[in-house]
Amino acid sequence: MKLSNEVIYNSPGALNILMALDLPVVVGFRLTELAIALRPALEAIGKARDTLVFKYGQEQESGEVMVIFPNDPLKRPSSPDHKKFTEEQKALFAETSEVKLKKVKLPETVDGKPFKVAPNVLYTLEQFVEL
Repeated sequence: MKLSNEVIYNSPGALNILMALDLPVVVGFRLTELAIALRPALEAIGKARDTLVFKYGQEQESGEVMVIFPNDPLKRPSSPDHKKFTEEQKALFAETSEVKLKKVKLPETVDGKPFKVAPNVLYTLEQFVEL
């Protein structure tokens, strides 16, 4: 399945939320398969993004390299190249990666109760799960 790098990069948080739920073992197994299938693309995208951070970011007092944007809540000065970072990250996220995976069928009920999950989790994982 061809997926945008942005969809892949944004999936771990929502996938971890589902994986932490007490779900039937087969659903948990399928979610684990999905996580494993996404891992190589996630690592490649993460390394490419880290390269951009080191290229356009600035070392902070903590020693961490970060790209700081205007209107930073901590009132830090923005990185001079934050626009270049944004442009290149946008290009990276617009690329697609081929990932071999099966959509995960989520249950309607768990332990006799309706299965509930936050809409933002479903939205983030819409290409990976079906109801």
